[in-house]
Amino acid sequence: MRHFIFMFLLLSLLTGCQTPIPKDSKLGREIAKLENTYKTRKERLNRVKKELNNAQNTHKSTQSRLQSLKKKQETLLAVQARLQGQIRSSSQKVISIQQTLLMSRENLHKSRCAALKEAQVSKAKRFEAALSQVRAKAFFCKAKKAEREVSGQLLGTFAAVLTGGSSIALGMAGRFIGGRGSCPTPPNPNQ
Repeated sequence: MRHFIFMFLLLSLLTGCQTPIPKDSKLGREIAKLENTYKTRKERLNRVKKELNNAQNTHKSTQSRLQSLKKKQETLLAVQARLQGQIRSSSQKVISIQQTLLMSRENLHKSRCAALKEAQVSKAKRFEAALSQVRAKAFFCKAKKAEREVSGQLLGTFAAVLTGGSSIALGMAGRFIGGRGSCPTPPNPNQ
């Protein structure tokens, strides 16, 4: 039917037939109906095109956001790997200082025993024993202070991991806080 109407319209234009088709006739109603259908479908097509454009724009913005999130994730993974390396290094320092502390405790105990034995021998040897005991205490104090510094640095690094701050700055602040206090300086017997 549509082809017939199309052919009829085309032939009427080609033959120069200018008689208007009455709108209340069957053919006029068909033409009006087809025109309405064409308008409706054209509007629907325009709406679908607009929705497709909106969906494509949303897809593009989602893709760019996804790319930026991937870059942030890569950065965070690199920071996490670096912080884990610093934590491992700090843990090794803590173990080393704990071993030094254990050795200094043993040395302190030996020095105390030696000092007690030497104190019985002579006054000069008593002075020597006291001096070695003071040196051992100073060494023990320095080892303890170094252990506090590394523990403070380790806590600062953990705080940086948890808060997202600068691991170097928080580590150094923890080291400074842990290393506060002073150790006695042993006297020099040569003076």
